[in-house]
Amino acid sequence: MISFFIGLREVDLFNLTNGERIALHPVYVEYSLVFWSIAWASFAYSLTLPLIKVKTKPFGNRFSLFGFAVLGMLFVTLLIFIVTNWQSTATNNQEEMISIVGLILASIVAIFGWFVQYQVSRHNNRINHSLNVLLQTRLSEEFQRHSRASSRTYPNRKFSVIPTEDIDFYFSGDVEGSSCPKQQQKVKAISAQIYIINHYEFLSCGIESNVLDEELLYKTLAGIILRQIERSEHIINHSKSISPKTFEHLLKIKERWATRHHFESHGNNKTAD
Repeated sequence: MISFFIGLREVDLFNLTNGERIALHPVYVEYSLVFWSIAWASFAYSLTLPLIKVKTKPFGNRFSLFGFAVLGMLFVTLLIFIVTNWQSTATNNQEEMISIVGLILASIVAIFGWFVQYQVSRHNNRINHSLNVLLQTRLSEEFQRHSRASSRTYPNRKFSVIPTEDIDFYFSGDVEGSSCPKQQQKVKAISAQIYIINHYEFLSCGIESNVLDEELLYKTLAGIILRQIERSEHIINHSKSISPKTFEHLLKIKERWATRHHFESHGNNKTAD
């Protein structure tokens, strides 16, 4: 818009010389709607450019429009002020008005640039932290050992949920007194499963704190985390009966991810009538 006002002066559409108001150039008078349409279209495009990649699916990330809305309101207010006061402004003050407008618009553009840079920097930091967590989890021998211990006793193909009687025995206090090898194996498997869901609670806390990127972790771990929550249903219920805030971040993630994951897994498989 600054270049638009400058362009009007360069081609002598507004002649402000000699302190006199000269009639508008016939070209501008005839095509004024085109000039302003192009200006508004350019402004709208530049303002919404960061939103072009927003998904159109029912679920997915959405940019906050608050910052863009504030900047847009400032610009529209400024534009309305100029249009309504241009004719009533003394001729010798119109050039000064254009200079002030240019300064204000430059300030708005600078604020907008800082806002976009800040958001991009935060997003890149979240991506880097998330990738590091994913890589460390994949290479962690401790995590893999617990995963194998849980799957060996409660294989996924046979146990979608760890039986409630095993969970009750684990939390009954008779674990140390049991000499049955099978029971001891179950105890180790449940301990391993608790380790796993505690790890995913840690990731969920990072997501809720906006330290880790939710979209990246959803795309890589959504199915795994949702299955682990289902397997640990009785563990989570028992823990919450003692402390209601246990696994609160993990359950919040489940609420957000479950519907989306079901939609993406099954919603596109529906046949047309």
